[in-house]
Amino acid sequence: RTRIRSGLDAGGDLRDWDLPDREFHVESAAAEPNRYTTAVVIAAYGESEPILSATDE
Repeated sequence: RTRIRSGLDAGGDLRDWDLPDREFHVESAAAEPNRYTTAVVIAAYGESEPILSATDE
C-alpha cells in the first residue's frame, strides 16, 4: 500500500496532476506448485466518452 501511494504521488507530481479520490485494492494469492498466478492492473484517470454507443453493439 505504501509503494502504491508513493507511486501515485510520484506520477501525479511528474505530470503536475492532482489525483483526488484515489482508490486502490490489494489482493494476493498463494502460489501453488507448478501453477501460474495472474495479476490484472487498471489505472483509470479523469472522465471519458464511450467509444461505442448502445446502437453500435
